[in-house]
Amino acid sequence: MRHLFEIDGRFYCMMTKAADLLVLNLLWMICSVPVFTVGAAVTALHDVTIQMAENREGYVAKEYLRSFQKNFRKGTVLWLLFLSVLSILLAVRTGMTGKSEPVFIMCFFIGILCACIYTWVFPLLSQKDHTTVQLLRKSLFIGIYYFPYTLILFGGNAVLAYITFAYPGIILCWMFIGTALTAYGTAFIYRYILIQKNNPFMQCR
Repeated sequence: MRHLFEIDGRFYCMMTKAADLLVLNLLWMICSVPVFTVGAAVTALHDVTIQMAENREGYVAKEYLRSFQKNFRKGTVLWLLFLSVLSILLAVRTGMTGKSEPVFIMCFFIGILCACIYTWVFPLLSQKDHTTVQLLRKSLFIGIYYFPYTLILFGGNAVLAYITFAYPGIILCWMFIGTALTAYGTAFIYRYILIQKNNPFMQCR
């Protein structure tokens, strides 16, 4: 028990992680303010939280800003691409009238593919320096091949989003630590699939 509060004890490590997550959450919020930079902000968040999951993080603010700058262009392109596809799908879905089951099925199928890609593309970008096309292709393959993990990751975020809209008061939690804490929780899955596991899609170009 007396070792609990030592500098390398469990309590000290927990408080250090909590402080790092608070800093990360603040940086993510600031870097996401222009909206079009959300992709780079999310990529940097995944980069640092995966490092934290491996206990190899340094100064989290410095690491976050380094990753944000490094992945700014590709992260922004990917984010704007997703926004464009989502806008088109919503416009098509809103404008559907009469017998439009084939259109609905097509939109649903494209939505599933986009969900697979979106779940993996930013964590993958944080770990691998690929072209945009390679990132999209590998994210799709990983999302389908490891679909149970994709379902857990995407489904979990969807549930959290629903809870946030259903109970607006919880937004305060996201403002302080919620987003970074969620990213840290999912980082162990991303670390397992993208780094530890012998993933065939990580080897091919």
